[in-house]
Amino acid sequence: MYILIGILTIVVIGLAVFSWIIYQQVQQLYLFFFNYSGLAIGQQAPDLQNVDMEKEIVLIFADVDCPKCREVMEEMNRKKDRIAQNYCMVMTRSQPDIEAFLAGKGWNLIVKSITEREKERFQVIMEPFFFQVEEGVIHKKGLIDSLEDLLVNETSQAQAS
Repeated sequence: MYILIGILTIVVIGLAVFSWIIYQQVQQLYLFFFNYSGLAIGQQAPDLQNVDMEKEIVLIFADVDCPKCREVMEEMNRKKDRIAQNYCMVMTRSQPDIEAFLAGKGWNLIVKSITEREKERFQVIMEPFFFQVEEGVIHKKGLIDSLEDLLVNETSQAQAS
């Protein structure tokens, strides 16, 4: 009886380790897939009605219902003095809804309303997602795990100049 319990314990532990390994691999594939979504680097960025795409800008697609987006927005509000580049967060919400949300949080961020069609033209399927646009052309893009993802991009670019 004890031998059977020992064997079952080893099998359960083995399955747990195997499940954890599979989870890690799936997570890496997930991040890989979503980082390569969106328009290709080097492509012309589509026009957005409320955003000047001709200057250098970091365009961040987000939504108030997205927990990770809210984390990034909160972090941006706390660290906005460290953000050197122009940025614009965009959401498929009405501008009054966006402003009410920001006022309710006490955040002072640049957030513009876009249409669902405008979002589709960028081929964004997950948020928060950013595009670094210079003179209307996409230079960098990817998922944002934390604000450090954007700050690292800005720091590395400043060091390269």
